Amino acid sequence: MRIRTNFSRRLAVGVTAGLTAVALGLPALPAHAAPAVAENIIVMIGDGMGYNTLDLTNLHLRGTTGYQVNPNGSAVKNEKQPGFQSYSYVGMSTYAIVGAYNGPIAWTSTAAATGIPTDSAAAGTAMASGHKTFHGIIGMTPSGKPLPNITERAKALGKAAGVVSSVPYSHATPAAYVAHEISRNNYHNITNQMINSKMDVVIGAGHPFYDDNNKRLAEPDFKYISAADWNRLEKNTTGYSFIEKTADFKAIAEGKKKVKRLWGVPQVASTLQQERSSVRADAQQEKVGETPFNKVPNLTDLSLSALNVLNQNPRGYFLMVEGGAIDWAGHANQTARSIEETMDFMDAVEAVSKWVEKNSSWDKTLLIITADHETGFINGPSERAMVPLAQDAHGNIQIQWLSDQHTNQLVPFFVKGAGAQQVLRLATSQDPYRGAYMDNIDFPQLVMHKWWIQSQAAAPKKAA
Repeated sequence: MRIRTNFSRRLAVGVTAGLTAVALGLPALPAHAAPAVAENIIVMIGDGMGYNTLDLTNLHLRGTTGYQVNPNGSAVKNEKQPGFQSYSYVGMSTYAIVGAYNGPIAWTSTAAATGIPTDSAAAGTAMASGHKTFHGIIGMTPSGKPLPNITERAKALGKAAGVVSSVPYSHATPAAYVAHEISRNNYHNITNQMINSKMDVVIGAGHPFYDDNNKRLAEPDFKYISAADWNRLEKNTTGYSFIEKTADFKAIAEGKKKVKRLWGVPQVASTLQQERSSVRADAQQEKVGETPFNKVPNLTDLSLSALNVLNQNPRGYFLMVEGGAIDWAGHANQTARSIEETMDFMDAVEAVSKWVEKNSSWDKTLLIITADHETGFINGPSERAMVPLAQDAHGNIQIQWLSDQHTNQLVPFFVKGAGAQQVLRLATSQDPYRGAYMDNIDFPQLVMHKWWIQSQAAAPKKAA
Protein backbone atom coordinates (compact mmCIF):
# COMPACT_ATOMS: atom_id res chain seq x y z
CA MET A 1 0.00 0.00 0.00
CA ARG A 2 1.40 3.38 -0.98
CA ILE A 3 1.44 5.64 2.09
CA ARG A 4 0.94 9.38 1.58
CA THR A 5 2.99 11.45 4.05
CA ASN A 6 4.38 14.95 4.50
CA PHE A 7 2.13 16.69 1.98
CA SER A 8 3.84 20.06 2.40
CA ARG A 9 7.15 18.47 1.41
CA ARG A 10 5.54 16.83 -1.62
CA LEU A 11 4.22 20.19 -2.76
CA ALA A 12 7.55 21.95 -2.37
CA VAL A 13 8.87 23.04 -5.73
CA GLY A 14 12.29 21.50 -6.06
CA VAL A 15 14.15 18.87 -8.01
CA THR A 16 11.30 16.34 -8.05
CA ALA A 17 8.69 18.90 -9.06
CA GLY A 18 11.03 20.28 -11.67
CA LEU A 19 11.59 16.86 -13.19
CA THR A 20 7.86 16.20 -13.15
CA ALA A 21 7.26 19.52 -14.85
CA VAL A 22 9.74 18.62 -17.57
CA ALA A 23 8.08 15.24 -18.02
CA LEU A 24 4.73 16.97 -18.47
CA GLY A 25 6.15 19.61 -20.80
CA LEU A 26 5.53 22.39 -18.25
CA PRO A 27 7.84 25.19 -17.13
CA ALA A 28 9.18 24.63 -13.62
CA LEU A 29 8.16 27.22 -11.03
CA PRO A 30 10.92 29.02 -9.15
CA ALA A 31 11.08 28.17 -5.46
CA HIS A 32 9.89 31.64 -4.44
CA ALA A 33 6.87 31.74 -6.76
CA ALA A 34 3.53 32.28 -5.01
CA PRO A 35 0.83 29.78 -6.00
CA ALA A 36 -1.87 30.98 -8.35
CA VAL A 37 -5.05 30.49 -6.36
CA ALA A 38 -8.32 29.77 -8.14
CA GLU A 39 -11.14 32.02 -6.99
CA ASN A 40 -13.68 29.51 -8.30
CA ILE A 41 -13.33 25.73 -8.54
CA ILE A 42 -15.61 23.44 -10.54
CA VAL A 43 -15.07 19.68 -10.22
CA MET A 44 -17.02 17.54 -12.68
CA ILE A 45 -17.03 13.83 -11.86
CA GLY A 46 -18.10 11.18 -14.32
CA ASP A 47 -18.85 8.46 -11.79
CA GLY A 48 -17.32 5.22 -13.10
CA MET A 49 -15.85 6.98 -16.16
CA GLY A 50 -12.53 5.37 -17.01
CA TYR A 51 -10.35 5.90 -20.06
CA ASN A 52 -12.21 3.20 -21.96
CA THR A 53 -15.58 4.67 -21.00
CA LEU A 54 -14.50 7.81 -22.82
CA ASP A 55 -13.16 5.88 -25.77
CA LEU A 56 -16.35 3.84 -26.08
CA THR A 57 -18.17 7.14 -26.54
CA ASN A 58 -15.43 8.54 -28.77
CA LEU A 59 -15.84 5.54 -31.07
CA HIS A 60 -19.59 6.10 -31.19
CA LEU A 61 -19.26 9.82 -31.93
CA ARG A 62 -16.23 9.92 -34.23
CA GLY A 63 -14.96 6.41 -34.86
CA THR A 64 -11.64 7.21 -33.18
CA THR A 65 -10.03 6.62 -29.80
CA GLY A 66 -7.72 8.71 -27.66
CA TYR A 67 -6.43 6.46 -24.88
CA GLN A 68 -5.95 2.90 -26.14
CA VAL A 69 -2.78 1.00 -25.25
CA ASN A 70 -1.72 -2.55 -25.97
CA PRO A 71 0.50 -4.08 -23.28
CA ASN A 72 1.38 -6.84 -25.74
CA GLY A 73 3.45 -4.37 -27.70
CA SER A 74 1.63 -3.67 -30.96
CA ALA A 75 0.94 -0.03 -31.81
CA VAL A 76 -2.54 1.42 -31.36
CA LYS A 77 -3.76 4.34 -33.42
CA ASN A 78 -5.18 7.11 -31.23
CA GLU A 79 -6.26 10.61 -32.20
CA LYS A 80 -6.61 13.83 -30.23
CA GLN A 81 -10.18 14.14 -29.03
CA PRO A 82 -12.11 17.44 -28.88
CA GLY A 83 -13.65 19.39 -26.02
CA PHE A 84 -12.33 18.82 -22.52
CA GLN A 85 -10.35 15.84 -23.79
CA SER A 86 -8.01 18.36 -25.42
CA TYR A 87 -7.19 19.85 -21.98
CA SER A 88 -3.98 18.94 -20.20
CA TYR A 89 -4.42 15.77 -18.18
CA VAL A 90 -2.74 13.20 -15.99
CA GLY A 91 -3.99 10.00 -14.39
CA MET A 92 -5.41 9.48 -10.90
CA SER A 93 -5.39 6.45 -8.60
CA THR A 94 -8.63 5.80 -6.73
CA TYR A 95 -8.07 3.14 -4.06
CA ALA A 96 -9.59 3.50 -0.58
CA ILE A 97 -7.74 3.29 2.73
CA VAL A 98 -7.53 -0.49 2.25
CA GLY A 99 -5.94 -0.99 -1.14
CA ALA A 100 -3.16 0.21 -3.40
CA TYR A 101 -2.25 0.79 -7.03
CA ASN A 102 0.71 -0.90 -8.66
CA GLY A 103 0.94 -0.12 -12.36
CA PRO A 104 3.01 -3.06 -13.61
CA ILE A 105 0.76 -5.50 -11.74
CA ALA A 106 -2.52 -3.76 -12.60
CA TRP A 107 -1.88 -4.25 -16.32
CA THR A 108 -1.25 -7.96 -16.11
CA SER A 109 -4.64 -9.54 -15.44
CA THR A 110 -8.32 -8.97 -14.79
CA ALA A 111 -7.89 -10.10 -11.20
CA ALA A 112 -5.12 -7.58 -10.58
CA ALA A 113 -7.12 -4.71 -12.03
CA THR A 114 -10.24 -5.55 -10.03
CA GLY A 115 -8.48 -6.18 -6.72
CA ILE A 116 -9.85 -4.17 -3.77
CA PRO A 117 -11.46 -1.31 -5.72
CA THR A 118 -12.95 1.68 -3.95
CA ASP A 119 -16.63 2.47 -3.70
CA SER A 120 -18.08 5.93 -4.37
CA ALA A 121 -18.41 6.77 -0.68
CA ALA A 122 -14.71 6.26 0.08
CA ALA A 123 -13.68 7.82 -3.23
CA GLY A 124 -15.97 10.81 -2.78
CA THR A 125 -14.70 11.32 0.76
CA ALA A 126 -11.10 11.26 -0.46
CA MET A 127 -11.84 13.74 -3.25
CA ALA A 128 -13.81 16.06 -0.99
CA SER A 129 -11.61 15.99 2.13
CA GLY A 130 -8.15 14.81 1.12
CA HIS A 131 -8.37 11.80 3.45
CA LYS A 132 -8.93 8.14 2.65
CA THR A 133 -11.49 6.08 4.52
CA PHE A 134 -13.25 2.72 4.46
CA HIS A 135 -15.84 1.74 1.89
CA GLY A 136 -19.35 2.96 2.65
CA ILE A 137 -18.33 5.84 4.92
CA ILE A 138 -19.36 9.39 4.04
CA GLY A 139 -17.08 12.24 5.11
CA MET A 140 -15.65 10.51 8.17
CA THR A 141 -12.54 8.65 9.27
CA PRO A 142 -12.80 4.88 9.80
CA SER A 143 -13.30 5.61 13.51
CA GLY A 144 -16.21 7.96 12.82
CA LYS A 145 -14.56 11.36 13.17
CA PRO A 146 -15.99 13.98 10.75
CA LEU A 147 -13.54 15.14 8.09
CA PRO A 148 -13.60 18.80 6.96
CA ASN A 149 -14.41 19.04 3.26
CA ILE A 150 -13.98 21.52 0.42
CA THR A 151 -17.54 22.85 0.48
CA GLU A 152 -17.22 23.61 4.19
CA ARG A 153 -13.91 25.35 3.57
CA ALA A 154 -15.49 27.39 0.76
CA LYS A 155 -18.27 28.51 3.09
CA ALA A 156 -15.77 29.36 5.84
CA LEU A 157 -14.05 31.65 3.34
CA GLY A 158 -17.32 33.38 2.51
CA LYS A 159 -17.68 31.63 -0.84
CA ALA A 160 -20.72 29.86 -2.24
CA ALA A 161 -20.88 26.07 -2.58
CA GLY A 162 -23.06 23.56 -4.37
CA VAL A 163 -23.43 19.97 -5.52
CA VAL A 164 -25.26 18.62 -8.56
CA SER A 165 -25.93 15.04 -9.63
CA SER A 166 -27.86 13.08 -12.24
CA VAL A 167 -28.58 10.48 -9.53
CA PRO A 168 -30.12 11.17 -6.09
CA TYR A 169 -28.81 14.13 -4.08
CA SER A 170 -28.20 11.84 -1.09
CA HIS A 171 -26.17 9.28 -3.05
CA ALA A 172 -22.52 8.74 -2.20
CA THR A 173 -20.71 11.32 -4.32
CA PRO A 174 -22.79 14.44 -3.60
CA ALA A 175 -23.19 13.27 -0.01
CA ALA A 176 -19.41 13.03 0.46
CA TYR A 177 -19.01 16.71 -0.40
CA VAL A 178 -21.53 17.81 2.23
CA ALA A 179 -22.42 15.24 4.89
CA HIS A 180 -20.70 13.18 7.60
CA GLU A 181 -22.36 9.79 8.01
CA ILE A 182 -21.07 6.37 8.98
CA SER A 183 -23.05 4.63 6.23
CA ARG A 184 -23.78 5.79 2.70
CA ASN A 185 -27.15 4.00 2.97
CA ASN A 186 -28.45 6.33 5.67
CA TYR A 187 -30.15 8.46 3.03
CA HIS A 188 -32.56 10.25 5.36
CA ASN A 189 -29.77 11.32 7.71
CA ILE A 190 -27.64 12.47 4.78
CA THR A 191 -30.43 14.51 3.24
CA ASN A 192 -31.29 16.08 6.58
CA GLN A 193 -27.66 17.12 7.03
CA MET A 194 -27.63 18.61 3.54
CA ILE A 195 -30.82 20.58 4.19
CA ASN A 196 -29.41 21.93 7.45
CA SER A 197 -25.99 22.70 5.96
CA LYS A 198 -24.77 26.03 4.62
CA MET A 199 -24.85 24.81 1.03
CA ASP A 200 -26.18 27.26 -1.54
CA VAL A 201 -27.18 24.65 -4.13
CA VAL A 202 -28.22 21.01 -3.93
CA ILE A 203 -29.63 19.44 -7.10
CA GLY A 204 -30.23 15.79 -7.90
CA ALA A 205 -32.70 13.08 -8.77
CA GLY A 206 -34.61 11.31 -6.02
CA HIS A 207 -38.16 12.67 -6.35
CA PRO A 208 -40.45 10.65 -4.06
CA PHE A 209 -43.57 11.22 -6.19
CA TYR A 210 -42.21 10.07 -9.57
CA ASP A 211 -40.86 6.82 -11.00
CA ASP A 212 -37.86 6.26 -13.27
CA ASN A 213 -40.01 7.02 -16.32
CA ASN A 214 -41.04 10.49 -15.14
CA LYS A 215 -44.52 9.12 -14.30
CA ARG A 216 -46.43 10.16 -11.19
CA LEU A 217 -46.58 7.44 -8.53
CA ALA A 218 -49.81 6.39 -6.86
CA GLU A 219 -47.97 6.37 -3.52
CA PRO A 220 -44.75 8.29 -2.75
CA ASP A 221 -41.48 6.48 -2.17
CA PHE A 222 -39.46 8.26 0.49
CA LYS A 223 -36.27 6.28 -0.02
CA TYR A 224 -33.88 9.19 -0.39
CA ILE A 225 -35.56 11.74 1.88
CA SER A 226 -37.93 11.62 4.83
CA ALA A 227 -41.52 12.73 4.38
CA ALA A 228 -40.97 15.45 6.98
CA ASP A 229 -37.96 16.90 5.18
CA TRP A 230 -39.72 16.71 1.82
CA ASN A 231 -42.62 18.68 3.23
CA ARG A 232 -40.21 21.31 4.53
CA LEU A 233 -38.67 21.69 1.07
CA GLU A 234 -42.02 21.88 -0.70
CA LYS A 235 -43.22 24.54 1.71
CA ASN A 236 -39.98 26.55 1.25
CA THR A 237 -39.30 26.63 5.00
CA THR A 238 -35.67 25.45 4.72
CA GLY A 239 -34.04 28.59 3.34
CA TYR A 240 -33.83 27.01 -0.13
CA SER A 241 -35.99 27.88 -3.09
CA PHE A 242 -37.40 24.51 -4.13
CA ILE A 243 -37.93 23.66 -7.81
CA GLU A 244 -38.89 20.47 -9.62
CA LYS A 245 -40.28 21.44 -13.03
CA THR A 246 -38.15 21.40 -16.17
CA ALA A 247 -39.25 24.92 -17.13
CA ASP A 248 -37.94 26.28 -13.82
CA PHE A 249 -34.56 24.62 -14.24
CA LYS A 250 -34.25 26.02 -17.75
CA ALA A 251 -35.30 29.50 -16.61
CA ILE A 252 -32.56 29.58 -13.97
CA ALA A 253 -30.04 27.96 -16.34
CA GLU A 254 -30.76 30.63 -18.97
CA GLY A 255 -30.55 33.47 -16.44
CA LYS A 256 -34.23 34.35 -16.75
CA LYS A 257 -34.97 33.58 -13.12
CA LYS A 258 -32.84 34.25 -10.03
CA VAL A 259 -32.83 32.63 -6.60
CA LYS A 260 -30.35 33.00 -3.74
CA ARG A 261 -30.29 29.36 -2.60
CA LEU A 262 -31.58 26.43 -4.61
CA TRP A 263 -32.73 22.89 -3.91
CA GLY A 264 -33.74 21.22 -7.16
CA VAL A 265 -35.25 17.79 -7.76
CA PRO A 266 -36.28 16.84 -11.31
CA GLN A 267 -39.47 14.81 -11.49
CA VAL A 268 -37.81 11.41 -11.71
CA ALA A 269 -36.91 8.76 -9.16
CA SER A 270 -33.34 7.51 -9.26
CA THR A 271 -31.68 8.79 -12.46
CA LEU A 272 -32.51 11.36 -15.09
CA GLN A 273 -32.42 8.78 -17.89
CA GLN A 274 -30.42 5.60 -17.30
CA GLU A 275 -33.09 3.73 -15.30
CA ARG A 276 -35.96 4.48 -17.70
CA SER A 277 -37.74 1.42 -19.08
CA SER A 278 -36.24 0.06 -22.29
CA VAL A 279 -38.11 -0.62 -25.51
CA ARG A 280 -36.21 -3.93 -25.52
CA ALA A 281 -36.59 -6.81 -23.14
CA ASP A 282 -32.88 -6.47 -22.38
CA ALA A 283 -31.53 -2.92 -22.18
CA GLN A 284 -28.04 -4.32 -22.80
CA GLN A 285 -29.07 -4.92 -26.40
CA GLU A 286 -30.56 -1.53 -27.24
CA LYS A 287 -29.00 1.12 -29.44
CA VAL A 288 -28.12 4.65 -28.38
CA GLY A 289 -31.28 6.75 -28.22
CA GLU A 290 -33.52 3.85 -29.20
CA THR A 291 -35.64 4.27 -26.07
CA PRO A 292 -37.36 7.69 -25.89
CA PHE A 293 -35.82 9.92 -23.23
CA ASN A 294 -37.62 11.20 -20.15
CA LYS A 295 -38.81 14.77 -20.47
CA VAL A 296 -36.73 16.08 -17.59
CA PRO A 297 -33.79 18.50 -17.39
CA ASN A 298 -30.42 17.22 -18.57
CA LEU A 299 -27.13 17.55 -16.70
CA THR A 300 -26.37 20.77 -18.61
CA ASP A 301 -29.57 22.38 -17.30
CA LEU A 302 -28.74 21.33 -13.75
CA SER A 303 -25.12 22.51 -13.98
CA LEU A 304 -25.91 25.93 -15.42
CA SER A 305 -28.71 26.41 -12.89
CA ALA A 306 -26.20 25.83 -10.11
CA LEU A 307 -23.57 28.13 -11.60
CA ASN A 308 -26.02 31.00 -12.04
CA VAL A 309 -26.93 30.76 -8.36
CA LEU A 310 -23.37 30.41 -7.08
CA ASN A 311 -22.01 33.17 -9.30
CA GLN A 312 -23.98 35.76 -7.35
CA ASN A 313 -21.38 35.50 -4.57
CA PRO A 314 -18.56 38.00 -5.25
CA ARG A 315 -16.07 35.93 -3.20
CA GLY A 316 -16.31 32.96 -5.56
CA TYR A 317 -17.58 29.41 -5.25
CA PHE A 318 -17.00 25.68 -5.32
CA LEU A 319 -19.22 23.40 -7.39
CA MET A 320 -19.19 19.62 -7.77
CA VAL A 321 -21.16 18.19 -10.71
CA GLU A 322 -21.62 14.43 -10.98
CA GLY A 323 -22.63 12.43 -14.01
CA GLY A 324 -23.64 9.66 -11.65
CA ALA A 325 -25.45 7.27 -13.96
CA ILE A 326 -22.34 6.48 -16.02
CA ASP A 327 -21.56 4.22 -13.08
CA TRP A 328 -25.05 2.72 -13.04
CA ALA A 329 -24.80 1.83 -16.74
CA GLY A 330 -21.40 0.29 -16.05
CA HIS A 331 -22.78 -1.92 -13.29
CA ALA A 332 -25.54 -3.06 -15.65
CA ASN A 333 -23.07 -3.53 -18.56
CA GLN A 334 -25.32 -1.38 -20.75
CA THR A 335 -23.21 -0.26 -23.68
CA ALA A 336 -25.75 2.11 -25.25
CA ARG A 337 -26.69 3.70 -21.95
CA SER A 338 -23.06 4.09 -20.96
CA ILE A 339 -22.61 6.07 -24.17
CA GLU A 340 -25.79 8.09 -23.54
CA GLU A 341 -24.75 9.01 -20.02
CA THR A 342 -21.19 9.86 -21.05
CA MET A 343 -22.48 12.04 -23.90
CA ASP A 344 -24.77 13.88 -21.46
CA PHE A 345 -21.77 14.43 -19.19
CA MET A 346 -19.62 15.61 -22.10
CA ASP A 347 -22.34 18.06 -23.13
CA ALA A 348 -22.50 19.42 -19.60
CA VAL A 349 -18.73 19.92 -19.47
CA GLU A 350 -18.81 21.78 -22.78
CA ALA A 351 -21.65 24.00 -21.55
CA VAL A 352 -19.84 24.73 -18.29
CA SER A 353 -16.66 25.61 -20.18
CA LYS A 354 -18.55 28.08 -22.38
CA TRP A 355 -20.28 29.49 -19.29
CA VAL A 356 -16.90 30.13 -17.65
CA GLU A 357 -15.67 31.97 -20.73
CA LYS A 358 -18.80 34.13 -20.83
CA ASN A 359 -19.34 34.78 -17.12
CA SER A 360 -15.88 34.46 -15.59
CA SER A 361 -12.41 33.72 -16.99
CA TRP A 362 -9.79 31.00 -16.91
CA ASP A 363 -7.62 33.35 -14.82
CA LYS A 364 -10.16 33.11 -11.98
CA THR A 365 -11.78 29.72 -12.47
CA LEU A 366 -10.35 26.20 -12.36
CA LEU A 367 -12.24 23.38 -14.09
CA ILE A 368 -11.47 19.76 -13.24
CA ILE A 369 -12.98 16.81 -15.13
CA THR A 370 -12.32 13.37 -13.72
CA ALA A 371 -13.88 10.21 -12.27
CA ASP A 372 -14.05 8.67 -8.82
CA HIS A 373 -13.22 5.20 -10.21
CA GLU A 374 -13.81 3.01 -13.27
CA THR A 375 -16.83 0.71 -13.47
CA GLY A 376 -17.42 -2.37 -15.62
CA PHE A 377 -13.89 -2.98 -16.88
CA ILE A 378 -14.64 -2.07 -20.49
CA ASN A 379 -12.24 -4.08 -22.66
CA GLY A 380 -11.72 -4.83 -26.32
CA PRO A 381 -13.50 -7.80 -27.92
CA SER A 382 -11.83 -10.41 -25.75
CA GLU A 383 -12.07 -11.92 -22.29
CA ARG A 384 -8.31 -11.54 -22.09
CA ALA A 385 -7.65 -8.32 -20.18
CA MET A 386 -6.25 -5.13 -21.71
CA VAL A 387 -7.19 -5.71 -25.35
CA PRO A 388 -7.79 -2.38 -27.16
CA LEU A 389 -11.32 -1.33 -28.13
CA ALA A 390 -12.08 -1.81 -31.81
CA GLN A 391 -14.60 -1.46 -34.63
CA ASP A 392 -15.47 -4.10 -37.20
CA ALA A 393 -15.58 -3.56 -40.98
CA HIS A 394 -19.10 -2.15 -40.66
CA GLY A 395 -18.17 0.39 -37.99
CA ASN A 396 -19.77 -1.57 -35.14
CA ILE A 397 -17.99 -1.09 -31.81
CA GLN A 398 -16.40 -4.27 -30.49
CA ILE A 399 -16.06 -4.40 -26.69
CA GLN A 400 -16.34 -6.82 -23.82
CA TRP A 401 -17.46 -5.96 -20.29
CA LEU A 402 -15.16 -7.86 -17.94
CA SER A 403 -16.89 -6.89 -14.70
CA ASP A 404 -20.11 -5.51 -13.28
CA GLN A 405 -18.26 -3.83 -10.41
CA HIS A 406 -15.72 -1.06 -9.84
CA THR A 407 -12.10 -1.60 -10.78
CA ASN A 408 -8.76 -0.35 -9.51
CA GLN A 409 -7.67 1.15 -12.82
CA LEU A 410 -6.37 4.70 -13.10
CA VAL A 411 -8.87 7.31 -14.29
CA PRO A 412 -8.14 10.48 -16.30
CA PHE A 413 -7.85 13.86 -14.57
CA PHE A 414 -8.32 16.80 -16.97
CA VAL A 415 -7.62 20.36 -15.86
CA LYS A 416 -7.98 23.86 -17.26
CA GLY A 417 -7.79 27.34 -15.79
CA ALA A 418 -6.41 29.04 -12.71
CA GLY A 419 -3.68 27.02 -11.01
CA ALA A 420 -3.83 24.23 -13.58
CA GLN A 421 -0.06 23.79 -13.82
CA GLN A 422 0.25 23.40 -10.06
CA VAL A 423 -2.44 20.75 -10.12
CA LEU A 424 -0.64 18.85 -12.88
CA ARG A 425 2.56 18.88 -10.79
CA LEU A 426 0.79 16.75 -8.20
CA ALA A 427 1.25 13.80 -10.56
CA THR A 428 4.54 12.54 -9.12
CA SER A 429 3.92 8.82 -9.67
CA GLN A 430 4.44 6.95 -12.94
CA ASP A 431 2.35 4.25 -14.60
CA PRO A 432 4.02 2.20 -17.39
CA TYR A 433 1.25 3.00 -19.88
CA ARG A 434 -0.69 6.02 -18.56
CA GLY A 435 2.37 7.98 -17.51
CA ALA A 436 2.23 10.55 -14.70
CA TYR A 437 -0.54 10.19 -12.14
CA MET A 438 -1.63 11.62 -8.82
CA ASP A 439 -3.74 10.12 -6.05
CA ASN A 440 -7.32 11.10 -5.27
CA ILE A 441 -6.35 12.86 -2.04
CA ASP A 442 -3.78 15.14 -3.65
CA PHE A 443 -5.97 17.80 -5.24
CA PRO A 444 -8.21 18.45 -2.20
CA GLN A 445 -5.11 18.64 0.01
CA LEU A 446 -3.64 21.25 -2.32
CA VAL A 447 -6.84 23.30 -2.11
CA MET A 448 -7.34 22.99 1.64
CA HIS A 449 -3.70 23.24 2.77
CA LYS A 450 -2.21 25.63 0.20
CA TRP A 451 -4.93 27.55 -1.59
CA TRP A 452 -8.11 27.92 0.44
CA ILE A 453 -6.55 27.86 3.89
CA GLN A 454 -8.47 28.35 7.10
CA SER A 455 -6.48 31.46 8.14
CA GLN A 456 -8.04 33.26 5.20
CA ALA A 457 -11.55 32.69 6.51
CA ALA A 458 -13.82 35.69 6.26
CA ALA A 459 -13.77 37.69 9.47
CA PRO A 460 -17.19 38.15 11.09
CA LYS A 461 -18.75 41.53 10.39
CA LYS A 462 -18.83 43.94 13.30
CA ALA A 463 -22.20 45.06 14.56
CA ALA A 464 -23.21 48.49 13.33
